[in-house]
Amino acid sequence: MTKPINLGKRLPVGDTFLTTTKRMGKGRSGQSKLNAEGTGLLITYVVYPPGTKRLFTKGKRAYYCEVIRITEQTTGVHIGSLLPPLYEGGIRFWQFTYLVKILES
Repeated sequence: MTKPINLGKRLPVGDTFLTTTKRMGKGRSGQSKLNAEGTGLLITYVVYPPGTKRLFTKGKRAYYCEVIRITEQTTGVHIGSLLPPLYEGGIRFWQFTYLVKILES
């Protein structure tokens, strides 16, 4: 006999919640690539502007939502602008938090 999956409480349509992306930076594979000249790393990530509609997860449930607001957090040290141009600089990470409104559950 299989154990039932507990997805948690279903949120009502019109409710809002915060969701955070994984931390992204130039040191992670799959998140970065060389720039056009091949001299440095280009940071690549997807940002959903306000008004974007897509699936977001809250706990174990997925909801079709609209992005209301977005905030960006940056962490780490980037001192490349203070040193000669050949220096790559320190590690820097980006993370986004979205305030989303549930359209369909």
